[in-house]
Amino acid sequence: MIGTIYTSITANRRLFINADGNPVNPSVAIAALGTPVDDLRGPASNIGTDGCSAGDLTKVVTVTDFKPGP
Repeated sequence: MIGTIYTSITANRRLFINADGNPVNPSVAIAALGTPVDDLRGPASNIGTDGCSAGDLTKVVTVTDFKPGP
């Protein structure tokens, strides 16, 4: 089931970023929301082929690595 996470709610934002705006460990969101169907972490070259339990994704736009990386 696909749902919406309202990031206007502070508690929901804290699943992904802390009060200082830094990322939190993905295990925090996984514990609260469950295992994601698609895990899009990692290099852009892997998007669509790795971590997709629902099957491979088809890219319809250019995907580039985030700078600065982790």
